[in-house]
Amino acid sequence: MRRDLEDLVQVCEGTMKQTNHLRAVLQDVNRSQIPLHWRKYKVPSNIALPQWVADFAARVRQLEQLASPNPPATVWLGGLLAPEAYITATRQAVAQSNQWSLEELVLRLELAPDDQVRKDTFLLSGLRLEGAAWTDGCIETSVNMATRLPTVRLCWVRRVGGRAAAAPQGADADAGLVFPIYLNASRADLLFSAQIPVRDLTEQSAALRAIALVASPLK
Repeated sequence: MRRDLEDLVQVCEGTMKQTNHLRAVLQDVNRSQIPLHWRKYKVPSNIALPQWVADFAARVRQLEQLASPNPPATVWLGGLLAPEAYITATRQAVAQSNQWSLEELVLRLELAPDDQVRKDTFLLSGLRLEGAAWTDGCIETSVNMATRLPTVRLCWVRRVGGRAAAAPQGADADAGLVFPIYLNASRADLLFSAQIPVRDLTEQSAALRAIALVASPLK
């Protein structure tokens, strides 16, 4: 991407001749389209180039922070280049740390207003809840189309004898419903599903309201 942009600047300054490759890139830029060879990670197909550049810059800033000597405890899940791999890595880390089988682990989400890292949990930012609200640790109906969530704690809980050994915030192990978490607002790519406590919701009503979480507002 940087090489293409540097070459385009030289073409505009008259110090470099146009090539078929640069001509195609320039055509995409003029149309506010993302050149196909720039698409190295999943984004909605109809996203405009300025929006993509801003999103890409935010991803690079997070990568720089995560690679620093003192990385932040909270991760913007939607800003990772491979968020599915991160979820898999957290599961493997918890299983290895506790000498548990991967099949024994159940994924749950809870709000983390104190932003405190706890054992076998990971902090996520940038999640948005669509079709409902998350109040007092439970998902419930709301007139709002979407709600930006504060820091969310991803918890891997061990299943014992068909039941989870513990639940977030002291909730009953079997309480709640399983909700999908999508990569972005287009809902084209499912990252994972997690159990979350609910209030006055059933599987049918949750499905009718199309309640889901998204890791990025792009659509």
